[in-house]
Amino acid sequence: MILIVVGIIVFFMILYFVIRFAVRDGMADAHNIVNSNRNEEEIEGQNISKITCSNCGKKHDMDYPKCPYCKHQH
Repeated sequence: MILIVVGIIVFFMILYFVIRFAVRDGMADAHNIVNSNRNEEEIEGQNISKITCSNCGKKHDMDYPKCPYCKHQH
């Protein structure tokens, strides 16, 4: 009788750890996917060409209609 109880306890402990590690690894994979998407967006943002403002001489992204520093219209 005691062996059956111990066997059941061991079975559920093993089941608990299998589920726990599966969930933890799944969450880590989801976290890595989110971070890789975020890194791709950052890389895409870095590909924007820079121009030099003719008024203040500072560089800024080409897609701004005005200089973000002196507000000069391009």
